Amino acid sequence: MPAATLFPLGYPVRIATESPEVLNEAAALWGSWPPLFDVAHIEITATIRPGPPPRSKPAFSSTSGSLFFYADESNYAEFDPRERKGCVNCTADALGTALFRHHLLEALVLTALDAIFFTPLHAACVSRAGAGVLLCGDSGAGKSSLAYACARRGLTLVSDDAVHLASGCARIGVGASTTIRLRPPARKLFPSLAELPAQTAPNGKQAIDIDASAHGLKTMRSAVIGQCVFLRRRPGPVARLHFDKDAAVEYFLKYLRPRDTTRAEHHLCSVIDSPLLLEYEHADDAAHAIENLI
Repeated sequence: MPAATLFPLGYPVRIATESPEVLNEAAALWGSWPPLFDVAHIEITATIRPGPPPRSKPAFSSTSGSLFFYADESNYAEFDPRERKGCVNCTADALGTALFRHHLLEALVLTALDAIFFTPLHAACVSRAGAGVLLCGDSGAGKSSLAYACARRGLTLVSDDAVHLASGCARIGVGASTTIRLRPPARKLFPSLAELPAQTAPNGKQAIDIDASAHGLKTMRSAVIGQCVFLRRRPGPVARLHFDKDAAVEYFLKYLRPRDTTRAEHHLCSVIDSPLLLEYEHADDAAHAIENLI
């Protein structure tokens, strides 16, 4: 069976399929990624059969450690972390759509990698000379906007919304650094975005897509994670305060449930040290404070 090895998040993934279209989709997602880790590959087999697309997006579930994305009996994906193998099954009419690309293939591969090697972090990340700072907070806290403000000041963008913390003691965080997605209200913070249109992102929300390189912003695939900063918007000058470590760990874990979080909790406790709370009103002031942390 024809196959290709790609490196999503820098990790080797062998995709075997009789469908050239599947390999093209995979190359579009991850063809630009270089290998970052000297590890054994995982294997994904993709099978395409005649049939209509499903009526709904796949739903995620985890049973006995295995991962499942199920839309209907003909459109689903699964991965067994113990065997390091998975499969994607899709109908021909769904191939080439966002449902296959993002909700089956991409979702399965990234979730599989998080299950066996990475700890996924709901955070943005900027860096200087390879040293990274995590920008943390629930949706609407301003992670992406602050990452953009930092990048405009010359810091390097690692990710605007999600970081994957690699196993081991090296504290390597990997991100997807080529695009920044901001919500339409960000135009009020950055007038230069006024002419950029909002589009529907893969998560279904409206977003302004900013091509980092086209806007002269520096990007990097990974960074060594140092400081962890939680964000809180409020009127007034910037204030830097201590943040409870247990609360920081719980913040990251709540986004991983209902999956088993035992490994992730141990990993996070070893990496997070003296987290901070950054209170601010204006993104540029907060970006200046982040600069001073690196």
